[in-house]
Amino acid sequence: MPALTELTVCHWEKISYFNKQFANVWSYCVKTSEDFGGITCFQYFSGIDPKEHVGGKTYIFLIRFQNSSNQEYIRMKDYEERQWNHICWRADSKGNNQYFLNGEIRHNFNYSLVVIPSENRNESAFLIGQEPDTLRGNFYNLESFRGAISGFNLWNFTLSDKTIKMMATCGEQFDGNVIKWDAKEWIFQNTLPKPISRDEFCSNPKQIFLFPFPTFQEEAFHICKVHGGDLFVPENDLENEKLKELIKPSLEKCDPNRRTVGSWLGISREGNNMVQNTSSGTKPLKFSNWDMKPMTIDDCVVFTSNGFWDSKNKMFCPRIKTCPVCSFHSVPKLTMKGLCLESALDYYWYLARDESHEVYYDGYKECKIFPSKDFRTWNVSVPADESMTYNIELFNGPGTPIGHNFWNTSDSFCNSGTKVGISLSICKLGRDFTCNSGECISKYKRCDGVNDCRDHSD
Repeated sequence: MPALTELTVCHWEKISYFNKQFANVWSYCVKTSEDFGGITCFQYFSGIDPKEHVGGKTYIFLIRFQNSSNQEYIRMKDYEERQWNHICWRADSKGNNQYFLNGEIRHNFNYSLVVIPSENRNESAFLIGQEPDTLRGNFYNLESFRGAISGFNLWNFTLSDKTIKMMATCGEQFDGNVIKWDAKEWIFQNTLPKPISRDEFCSNPKQIFLFPFPTFQEEAFHICKVHGGDLFVPENDLENEKLKELIKPSLEKCDPNRRTVGSWLGISREGNNMVQNTSSGTKPLKFSNWDMKPMTIDDCVVFTSNGFWDSKNKMFCPRIKTCPVCSFHSVPKLTMKGLCLESALDYYWYLARDESHEVYYDGYKECKIFPSKDFRTWNVSVPADESMTYNIELFNGPGTPIGHNFWNTSDSFCNSGTKVGISLSICKLGRDFTCNSGECISKYKRCDGVNDCRDHSD
């Protein structure tokens, strides 16, 4: 790579898991001696601030210049994991540096850029996804990037704010004149390139999750609410067909007697109209696929196995049980509270689904909370310590582990062989109180003489 006194380097990234240490996103290294590890590198890392357990996640982006004594930490709370983010670093010849997240300047700092040149490819290497301790080897798995990277480009000049914004919003894209994103130019090790359309970077499709156990309508609304979503209502033919395919494998669980009703729809009556219920209120239906036009006495709607919507008489609505399907604008993120500091369990969790669309909770460092077949027991798997067990039994029927519950534990680091009160919720650390039933209320409303929680646990 030639000597650089200014540059712009941009890429797309989507983090799946965070490592125990910082994850190396990219490194440019030059061999400077014959000694072991005799390399000098520019490096870019990402990770979570280990001090930020209270108040939510803070993402740290670290740009390391030439050696570990010269580096810049960039902290921000609004980086979205498990979604595509557009990252750019721009440095000019006067020492002005900017860090861009999704087309916006988020951090300014000063550093006079001098990149050690190397025209000899045998004496230099540009690596993505792993930090080297020697020029092209001695990798440490706790520093690997665990996710997807695309669109990596490097220029030997500074791109304008307008150009960076255009690329970050999926407008016109530009190839780097020093390094460009071309699969033929890269050597892939232990990974394979996968084609991806440009629209995927900027699209924000609904995330839809089926909970395959029958519940009453009120409980279905509640399950979606405590996960931060809404009871799903298709808004076009494509979404309606998607829901039909989603419920097909679970009809036996959702409607064990007839196998014709697949899920609840988030629809109820408001005056003379059927309306969609959302977390921000009700709104008119954009789309419908009625089996028969609703009657004025109908007050709830179920989705049938053939894809039609079936409205039900308000007298029968409280007696019906079927599965909830929840929709989200982004992957739901939850926090686990009540763990001891030494616990190997993850603090942060994502609602996830496997290839069979079965739901579970995925820890940000690969622990998992998964259900029994009847959804009456939830167990935790901890890859770092297979002897550790956490599980919860739900005595009121099938459900989710959301809320404050007492978990059975076998943890060599803390609380071994005891029942431990643990909360799992979308509630904000340091700001909210988690009700036993999973809702979030202000911590100042706890024990204020007013019942704010659904189950009065405050």
